[in-house]
Amino acid sequence: MAPWPYRTVATVLLSPDFYRPFFLSTLICVAWYTTIIRLTRSTITSTRQKAWVLTLLSSLVMIIVGSRMTLDFILLPTNATIADLPSLDSPLAWALSAFFLAYLAVDVVIGTRFYPDQFGFISGWVHHLGYAYCVFSLLQRAQIGSFLAFGAILELSTVPLALGHIDKRMRRDWVFGGLFFVTRVVFHAYVVYHAISVYHRSWYWIVPTLPWPLHVHWFLQWVKQQRRLKKKQLATSTSTAVAAAVPVQRSKKDE
Repeated sequence: MAPWPYRTVATVLLSPDFYRPFFLSTLICVAWYTTIIRLTRSTITSTRQKAWVLTLLSSLVMIIVGSRMTLDFILLPTNATIADLPSLDSPLAWALSAFFLAYLAVDVVIGTRFYPDQFGFISGWVHHLGYAYCVFSLLQRAQIGSFLAFGAILELSTVPLALGHIDKRMRRDWVFGGLFFVTRVVFHAYVVYHAISVYHRSWYWIVPTLPWPLHVHWFLQWVKQQRRLKKKQLATSTSTAVAAAVPVQRSKKDE
């Protein structure tokens, strides 16, 4: 007997727990993008800005709704497995996963039409189709809550990142870096530790472990970028100060 139930594609698609929130989420995503673009037509003009509008909505919804599942995961007993997660296959987990899939679908349609230069092969097609396959497979196996409990909290750093791309005035590098470190490095490391401790006799621990080195690499790259920017700012400030002092020196000499 299989350790996990397995649902067919039709079973998932025809379930009211899936198609109702999916269609509602599709409408919400389209309405959100259309409204934001119309209200900010004088400020959001580039395709780079437009590409982050739906991402901001997705991150906010994932964080707000998924935080309950993250808390369930954190409060699991030390020796508990993912099967003990209360929201592993709950209606809320289904609704949130349906929203995420709707976001991916809408972003494909809108992205290829309104910001095709930002919708790349890797960042667009591979990313979206890969996540869609992962989410749908977990719905089939009644384990979607495990993905959402882990993934929701990781979206915290995406919010300041999206806001900074939409409007440079809202860019906060250190807020992004701090949230990225806490969630995608520290919390992810805790998830890896939990997975290895519980599933050391199976291959399940590999799944959450694989992305962690990439998150560490991205964080180190961000640190290097901030150092370069700091040096550039210091060099610019020094040059400005020297340039401002030169006319004063000349005027004294002329006197």
